[in-house]
Amino acid sequence: MKVAFYLDNKSHNNIDYSNPEGGNPGIGGSQYMFWIISYYLNKRYTDLEVYLCAENVEKMPVGMKCIKVNGIIDVIKVANDNEIDIVVCRGPYLNKDFYDELEKTNIKCIVWSHNFENYENAKLISECKNIKRNVCVGKEQYDRLRDHCIFDKSTYIYNTITFNLYDDIDCEKIPHSVCFLGSLHKGKGFENLAKVWPEIERDFPDAQLFIIGGGNLYDKNAKMGKYGLAEEKFEKSFIKYLIDKNGKIKENVHFMGVVGGKEKLKLMKKSYVGVVNPTGQGETFCIGAIEFEALNVPVVTIRKYSLVETVADKITGLLFNDDKEFVKNVVALLNNNELRETIEKNGKEFVKNKFDLDNVVNQWHNLLLDVYNDVEQKKELNSENMWNNRKWLREANRKIQRILPFIPSILWYENLPNRIKRKIRKVLKIG
Repeated sequence: MKVAFYLDNKSHNNIDYSNPEGGNPGIGGSQYMFWIISYYLNKRYTDLEVYLCAENVEKMPVGMKCIKVNGIIDVIKVANDNEIDIVVCRGPYLNKDFYDELEKTNIKCIVWSHNFENYENAKLISECKNIKRNVCVGKEQYDRLRDHCIFDKSTYIYNTITFNLYDDIDCEKIPHSVCFLGSLHKGKGFENLAKVWPEIERDFPDAQLFIIGGGNLYDKNAKMGKYGLAEEKFEKSFIKYLIDKNGKIKENVHFMGVVGGKEKLKLMKKSYVGVVNPTGQGETFCIGAIEFEALNVPVVTIRKYSLVETVADKITGLLFNDDKEFVKNVVALLNNNELRETIEKNGKEFVKNKFDLDNVVNQWHNLLLDVYNDVEQKKELNSENMWNNRKWLREANRKIQRILPFIPSILWYENLPNRIKRKIRKVLKIG
């Protein structure tokens, strides 16, 4: 069986991809997953012939069959020319040209959706006969689709990490230190942490804030603001909370930039508290959360979306509902050594049990076999976290659809404001 994974790395020049077992070299979490899963499938299964398609194929792992491509449409052409059976590409935001080209071939496609599906792309995926699976990265993302026809070809496989890397990190803690991990753009919520940082400082004047990531994590050519930290408009939204009266970044705030490998893990490990996406916006998994946990660093984040899966509240971290609880949780972990040390002990075991690399790679192998052999996807209806992301409403709607099958999914209603905006812009000839 020939399988091709498309690693979209056109914005990542000069990255050393030669050692997937050495950790994330400084790329986005989704790109990291395509890289390591294709690598381990190629390494472990002789019944697979794995290809890695990418814009930049220099410094790739020895033994990987790599093909240079020019965008996702080119992947279809290359796969067709090389008689590849299955293509795995990142979803769900694929343009219609991709579907049109795919339907001209006999290639089976797996869409690996690292972002939340909206109504329009869910419709395109469900209607494209050559797309055999829509793979979510967690149960909460998967459950969100239960009243849409895309659910029939959807499943979920958790993201993972190369766990052995996290066992060898030994360093001293920095007292009262907080570490944020994530790209410095609006989707990762750093501005929410910056906004409450002055309140945390009032309780702990010696608190230290370390920020791993930058505005150029996903685009190395991004135009940065005055301080060179993030895109100009976004930088202005958070920098005012982190500078002194002279306009200089406070001495206790440390922007470390985009770092990877053991350097990143050591910075994380030194912290009392790890913070990931305090808004939860767009989080279908959050690899950063399980990285902190694997290092036995307690995580503080919001009680929303996938974060209720990747962070076990009061076991591997503390979840909050609003900014007041956000500050309260961070302060509690900085102040209460017993609480912090109790939570620290649980992180590594939690990650090993739930997000084990061997298990995840094996699930991918089984999925590829099922797709190759045209095995129908089984549905799984979970009843956990029914309050999360309107799951209770989606389940009620799914049951109504049994009687009234013409009733649209909740995704349709959620997408309604965007459709109205587009129609207004079209009428007014804006954009």
